[in-house]
Amino acid sequence: MSELHKFIFEGLPVRGMLVRLTDSWQDEAPTWAPNGRVIQFFRTAKGSGKTSIWQVDLTGSNERQLPTPVDGSDPAWGPVLP
Repeated sequence: MSELHKFIFEGLPVRGMLVRLTDSWQDEAPTWAPNGRVIQFFRTAKGSGKTSIWQVDLTGSNERQLPTPVDGSDPAWGPVLP
């Protein structure tokens, strides 16, 4: 039985290509930064089911986990709080 994997892709309309930005077991709910240069998404860990918020730039490099006090899902961009 094969496993289901979910990745985040970016479409390049000029070239008509898709570029894979993430390479994990389950990445979902991508949301663009207001400046269009970063994508936030949530990742589910295989086995434990724990979720966390991540960011990746449009090259697929510089992927990083954002610190959250508990499991995180459904990321959204908002104003910076003081």
